[in-house]
Amino acid sequence: KDMEAFPIENGILDVLNCMFLDDKQSAIKKIKTITAPLLKKYNGAQNISLSEISPMDILYLCYQHYFQKILKSEETIDFKILYNAYSKEEKNTWPVPLLGLFSGELSKEKMEELLQSTNLWEMRKNLCEAWFYLGLLKMTENNTKEAKKYFQLCKDQKVYDYIETTASCYFLQTIK
Repeated sequence: KDMEAFPIENGILDVLNCMFLDDKQSAIKKIKTITAPLLKKYNGAQNISLSEISPMDILYLCYQHYFQKILKSEETIDFKILYNAYSKEEKNTWPVPLLGLFSGELSKEKMEELLQSTNLWEMRKNLCEAWFYLGLLKMTENNTKEAKKYFQLCKDQKVYDYIETTASCYFLQTIK
């Protein structure tokens, strides 16, 4: 009863804790609570700006795709429409390229090219995320060999304050 007075917030850590504890049903429920208003408003939109969908929202959409594929539930995200609703300039701003990658509109090579920067720390952080989410995408395709490769690349960026690094280590230990 005391625990009910302190509800768990639906955040990225809650979602990942569900993943780490192999509670995918709770994870998808939490993620849909976060993404449902966003998808209702923007699925089918023709123009979206970076101020309307936050970088964190894009990451949530990637997690939702992962959980929906793993649980074999209906896909509710049209990554292609979302990606194409951004302007050409905004499509080059991280993490919008993830929408292109998940839709098949953007290749891994093009995404990697977009992440090149003279600011090496920013580039490593973005690559850390890029490799992790590409690993998640490969997991949804049942391509564990490729997924492991990308999770290792994420870990190799040594961005220890990113949850993606922790999650990559998790996958590297659990993928057979």
